[in-house]
Amino acid sequence: MEMQTWRPAWEQAESAATALREALTRLGLSERVLRSIAPVVGKDGQAYVRVGRALLDSSRSEEIAEGIRTNLPAP
Repeated sequence: MEMQTWRPAWEQAESAATALREALTRLGLSERVLRSIAPVVGKDGQAYVRVGRALLDSSRSEEIAEGIRTNLPAP
């Protein structure tokens, strides 16, 4: 995979992982759980977020994070 393909996918995965971590922090999840969230770029060049052993599409991770943020009171 070329760097021109990899870098934007990595940035997307990293952004989605950060958004998910921040949203789950607001829910009070443990640091252990938060450490299990990581950005991943697949061999196919797609952006993903690893949560434990699960691999979520980065756009789904963003949707989950937005859903959490929308349904919680502001900090």
